[in-house]
Order: sequence, then structure tokens, then C-alpha cells
Amino acid sequence: MTWGLARKCVNIFLRDSLYNWHLCRHYKLRRAERWMEIPIDSLVAKRLREDFGAAVPKWKSIASLCAEDNAAFQAAAISAAKAEQLRARIHLDAFVWGRPE
Repeated sequence: MTWGLARKCVNIFLRDSLYNWHLCRHYKLRRAERWMEIPIDSLVAKRLREDFGAAVPKWKSIASLCAEDNAAFQAAAISAAKAEQLRARIHLDAFVWGRPE
């Protein structure tokens, strides 16, 4: 498994745990919400660039995602989440995937 894919899987797990009322309440996950990252994939990269005008690296593949590129995508996601008045960038994933192409 590559670093990019592993990172995406962890971020999806954390997002789903945050959205599960029982887990969120028991483990007090709201305290970590602001540090949770948006899972990066080709659609998220495209939407950050096209919908929010973010200057993010060119998307290659999840297998080639490195820490430096991930950091750039995450910084753009923080700005985009603020622009959409979302509490944290983790919520931007549902927002991005919910929009028609």
C-alpha cells in the first residue's frame, strides 16, 4: 500500500468515526475535528482547483501522492472549508462529493 492510499484510508476512517454518533460521543472526537484531514483523491483535487481556485499541485494518482503535495491540498481544503462556512476541512469531502460534476 502506498503512502497516499494509506493516508486516504485513515482519513476516511476518521471521518466516518466522527460521523458516527456513538463513536464520536464515546471518544470525544469533536475535540480532534479541526485536525482531521480531507481524504485526497482526483475529484477532491479537481474541485479544489476548479471550484475554489486553489493553487494545488497537478494530480497524478493516489499512489504518487507525497507528504508535500498532501500538505498543499490540505491547506487549500482549509481555505475552501472556510469559504463554504464549514466547521472543518473534513466536512468538505461530503460537500465536494455531493455536488454534480
